[in-house]
Amino acid sequence: MVYLQSKLNKKTLLGGALFLIVLFFFTSCENFLKADEVSQQIQAAIDYNNAPAYTIKLNSEKGSGVIRAPSGNETLKKVTDVFNISFDADDNYEFIEWKIKDISSNTELANGDYLEIDFIDKDSANCTFKKAPDAGMQLCIIPVVARRPRIIDNYPKEYNVYRDAGILVMFDHVMDDNSIHYTKGEITELKRLYDLSNSDFLPPIEDFIPSLEN
Repeated sequence: MVYLQSKLNKKTLLGGALFLIVLFFFTSCENFLKADEVSQQIQAAIDYNNAPAYTIKLNSEKGSGVIRAPSGNETLKKVTDVFNISFDADDNYEFIEWKIKDISSNTELANGDYLEIDFIDKDSANCTFKKAPDAGMQLCIIPVVARRPRIIDNYPKEYNVYRDAGILVMFDHVMDDNSIHYTKGEITELKRLYDLSNSDFLPPIEDFIPSLEN
């Protein structure tokens, strides 16, 4: 009886010791993997802290509205940063979309190359800094707007009277498939780049639209 009990105790002790060894092995592996993951996180934080920050500008057409975010019309960001851009259009303008440019070379950039805007056609969106600009580049985000139609005259003149009347829509520029609308700043740059004159562009509204009195 004593002999059997002794053998059982030895087997129990051996099995317990083996279990502890296996448990210690897996625990050590898990701690090793966790330590490696923590080490990677620390290294990533160090790399981000040492990475350079770049100025990203926001420019809008003068008088077309107000840039609400980022404040001051520019922000200092590092690659991987996410920030909000927001534009409040004036009553005379309608927001169309965001445009990304390198203003040092006046080159338009594709969404996602250097900056990625999640909703390009929303006046408030999040932007992710994807890639550092090359030397000499200046990243700029521009809200593209369109001027709203405005009523310059109406008929009949009497109010509170229901009358049938035709509707005449007049545009301040020729509207055909080949027409391109440029802002004043873009026209100035085109004139400089291609040696153009004012006669190469459509006339201003007062020269194009005839008087409604005629």
